Amino acid sequence: MNIGERIKKIRNEKKLTLVAFGKLIDMTDSNISRMEKGQRPVTDRTIKLICNEFSVNEEWLRTGEGGMFIQVSHDEKIMKLMTELAQSENKEVQDLFIALYSLNGEYFEIAKDIIFSLEKRSSKK
Repeated sequence: MNIGERIKKIRNEKKLTLVAFGKLIDMTDSNISRMEKGQRPVTDRTIKLICNEFSVNEEWLRTGEGGMFIQVSHDEKIMKLMTELAQSENKEVQDLFIALYSLNGEYFEIAKDIIFSLEKRSSKK
């Protein structure tokens, strides 16, 4: 499997279209498609962007050796999410997280159960 095929495998694992994948690493869908087909070289910068955005093992992406993904700690995921949230221009998402964080006791548990249930359903599709 070459690097283009590994990029496609990441995109498929994450269930992303070429457009959605490209937006996350600031590339056009046509550039992603050409990389996947081996028609465009994959730069070190692109490799770093993919690895950072999707928690991909750089060694696996470059050579196919090792596991596809690196294990990211819970704290690292929270920090990344908080950074993205702070930079988000989507006020509704920001308001949703603030409201969820503001819930207490029984209401928080209800919201948590609903969210985890939706997450499980979403990951099965």
